[in-house]
Amino acid sequence: MADLKRSYQDWGAELWRAVFAFSGGDAAITDDAVAEAFAQAARLGNGIRNLKAWTYSVAFRYATSELRRAKRFESLDPQIQVAAPDPSSTGVQEILEHLGKLTLAQRKAFLLRDVFGFSNREAAVLLGTSDVSIRVHVHAARKRLRGVIDESES
Repeated sequence: MADLKRSYQDWGAELWRAVFAFSGGDAAITDDAVAEAFAQAARLGNGIRNLKAWTYSVAFRYATSELRRAKRFESLDPQIQVAAPDPSSTGVQEILEHLGKLTLAQRKAFLLRDVFGFSNREAAVLLGTSDVSIRVHVHAARKRLRGVIDESES
């Protein structure tokens, strides 16, 4: 239990930010996903080999399920109130809007790789996929985001 608490303190906020961005800025889904991941980890105890990868996987899976259940995975609401100090000055709403144009797989890979700085291998472990899959999704996400940003600037 002490390891779980230490893990939450060490990288719980990082997980929360990743799920928050993935969910399109939905703090309720993010809170529930992170809480559920750590609650499940507490129930399983020492049966988890890689706690960080397992927790990321559970949190993203939970958030994906909630987004689908709410029928929001195709078009995220750009009017979501973002819990950031000053969303207008940081462009958070615009970023979340752009991220909403990506597929769920592209969004997860892009956020872990390009926003949070994980290597392809680390992101693959966290998502339970291959390095190649991460590279493919990140490449597609970058290409799609370039197109979306170019459109919005014209």
